[in-house]
Amino acid sequence: MNKKAAPRKSLRFNIIDALFLIVILAATGVLVYILFFHSAETADTKNYTDVEYKIELRMVREELKGKINIGDKVIDASKLYTIGEVTDVKYTNYVYTGVNREQGTLVYSDYPGHINITVTISASADISSGNYMINGVYKLSVGTYVSIRVPNFTGSGYCISIKEVAA
Repeated sequence: MNKKAAPRKSLRFNIIDALFLIVILAATGVLVYILFFHSAETADTKNYTDVEYKIELRMVREELKGKINIGDKVIDASKLYTIGEVTDVKYTNYVYTGVNREQGTLVYSDYPGHINITVTISASADISSGNYMINGVYKLSVGTYVSIRVPNFTGSGYCISIKEVAA
């Protein structure tokens, strides 16, 4: 029995091996760049500014007057985002608008037991996208329907104004 050792095959380097090696080197290079050379300022291109906006709550029962206080944290009741802090509250009588069909005119009269509440809220907004993004997540514009929640009150109304405030 004469057994001879099988001849050894030499290792071959082909195109698949070269592509695999290039992918590994590229991934390593990107990881090193992100960890050591990528600054936070270039990644964060957001442009934040302080804004004050007003929400008008219409036809609120008069017994709820005084439930919204300056300094209350405001949360959007539907999406549960924090959308600012109350800086001012104004109360006005609710005025009902009706139609006089005989004369074809509008008639305005006080609606007893109800008021309008205008809540001024301050927040930080990102304006880099061309929209006001409160805390970077809540898109706000004039005419947006907003459901607000503060510790003693929940209500809904429309945003009637937005203004940027100097810091």
